Amino acid sequence: MLQNLRFFVNKDYQFSIGSKISNLYDFYAPIVGNEAISLYIQLFNESDKQSKTLGSSTQFIDFFKMFQLNNDKFNEIRAKLEAIGLLTTYVLQNKEQIYVFVIHEPLNFVNFVNNQKFKHLLISCVGQNNFEKLEYCYSSFRVNSEAVNVSSTFEQVFTDKTINEVISNNYKELYNQLSKELKSPLLINSEARNTIESYFKSYDLSINEVKRIIFVSMTLTDDRVYNIDEKLLKINLDKLINSVNNINVLSNIKINRNNSMWLKYVNSNDLKNVFSDYNTLNSEQYLRAIMKQSLSNEEIDTLNRIREQYLLSDSIINMLIDLTIYKTSGKFNCKYLNKVSQTINSLNLNTHQQIYDYLLYHNDFQQSSVQQKNQTNEQLVEWSS
Repeated sequence: MLQNLRFFVNKDYQFSIGSKISNLYDFYAPIVGNEAISLYIQLFNESDKQSKTLGSSTQFIDFFKMFQLNNDKFNEIRAKLEAIGLLTTYVLQNKEQIYVFVIHEPLNFVNFVNNQKFKHLLISCVGQNNFEKLEYCYSSFRVNSEAVNVSSTFEQVFTDKTINEVISNNYKELYNQLSKELKSPLLINSEARNTIESYFKSYDLSINEVKRIIFVSMTLTDDRVYNIDEKLLKINLDKLINSVNNINVLSNIKINRNNSMWLKYVNSNDLKNVFSDYNTLNSEQYLRAIMKQSLSNEEIDTLNRIREQYLLSDSIINMLIDLTIYKTSGKFNCKYLNKVSQTINSLNLNTHQQIYDYLLYHNDFQQSSVQQKNQTNEQLVEWSS
């Protein structure tokens, strides 16, 4: 039974629920029902509440009472949201069973009806006439079906050899790196290659970023050959583009940080500003905004592992990133971040203030004891090794 358990809600990236209401009720609700859309909105709002309370969890029993739900009804409605792609559910088996709900942004109408299953269900629920009305409502313009697109392509007009050479060299380097790292052969068909080269050109992605996406888009055949799932490849590339802003944009972001806060208690307003900025970016964006460079595979994997293993929110991870960079003399050390995250999780510290009070208390105590200070230095070395 869920009543005795707790849960966290995350959004896969930031979007305004107000701008998605029409989508939810016009072409999701006819399929899953208004109750499911209501639960989606409630979970979305719960995610905002948890963020504002510095990553605190929610008890199922309290959530059920507030929205007049019970265990069976919640699971029934939740399954519909999962099936339609609006929600993903994870269960973390730690000291206690904890649920993690990840809310996904509703598709726009074009992408929704491009999914033939969704389109078929929608037509069966609302009828052909109402479906055509939706097409008119969500289409900025309509072209006669007999019309032929005679527009020129980018390649037809711009034949910059330098651009094409750069894209080709990026692809070759990517393939060479993948071939060295994989123990089995990798087959990339022409469609997958075109997708990869297109994203290289359009979004200025690094080789490491594309390589990481390919690793999670591969399947291993019975013949021990890796193939790329083209649909999954594009989905994962789109998620990367939508979830992590371009480094040029992040370079211009001013983040409130105060190195003095790790030595002594600082003005409460200054501390509030720093804590507030921990909530503004996901951890990949926060680290990139500080370091002004793309993240390595090790850094990305470390952040994902901390989320999954220790169930820490991005706002808490951002605080620990800030601490790590201070403690490791302006550099980012993945092993140090992992060890300090493990400590915070083991102590069940769930808010910025709890973590800060704990760290400052131990800092003061260490300064009064040479022996304790030496032990702490040994621990810092261990965290960094």
